[in-house]
Amino acid sequence: MAAQMWGQPLSAVQGRLAHNMTRFNGKTLSWELMNGVVEVALHREPCNEIGAQSLEEFEHLAAALPVLEQKAQALIFYSNLACGFSAGGDLRELYRGLQAMEKQAALAGIKEFHQRIHHVMN
Repeated sequence: MAAQMWGQPLSAVQGRLAHNMTRFNGKTLSWELMNGVVEVALHREPCNEIGAQSLEEFEHLAAALPVLEQKAQALIFYSNLACGFSAGGDLRELYRGLQAMEKQAALAGIKEFHQRIHHVMN
C-alpha cells in the first residue's frame, strides 16, 4: 500500500524515462535545458509542498541528471508561485494518507517516503 500512497521509487521512474530528457512538464515541476543551463520551475499550488506527485517528479529529474549534466554547466531551481520557494513537506497529504493505514504500515510508508526524499535531495 505504501507504493500506491507515496508514489513510485526512483528505480521504477528510471525505467520509464522519456527519450527526450532535456524538457519535462509535470503537474508540480517543469524543467528545460537551454544554453547549457537546466532551469527547474516549481509550480504546485498553494506553495510547492512536496507530496507524492512532487516526489515522483523530483525522482524523474534525478534520473535525468546523468544525461543533463553532460550538456549543462548550471542547474537553477525557482518558484513560479508568488507564495515563495517551498513550504516543505505536504503534511496535509501525509495526514490524510496515514488515516487509512494501520500503524505498522503507516510507519513503513513514512520511512520509505523519508528515504526517497533524502535519496533525491542528496
